[in-house]
Amino acid sequence: MRFNKKGLFTVEAFVSLSITLLLVGLLTSIIQANYVKHTVFERKIREMEESLLEAMNEIEGCLQACQIEEGSHSSKS
Repeated sequence: MRFNKKGLFTVEAFVSLSITLLLVGLLTSIIQANYVKHTVFERKIREMEESLLEAMNEIEGCLQACQIEEGSHSSKS
């Protein structure tokens, strides 16, 4: 950093520092956005897995009920 005779930053140093801080802020925002996107995506996948498991359990229950019903029909014959 360069200072002028009054001990203040020169215009070039101030602009350089401002641009650097702006870039750091932008990178931080991008990283945060990607993290949030990834977290939301994982949560959505987990919800889909849970609903799929529930549906599979319901189907399994229906199949077992059908097999029991078939067994009772065939034993009556």
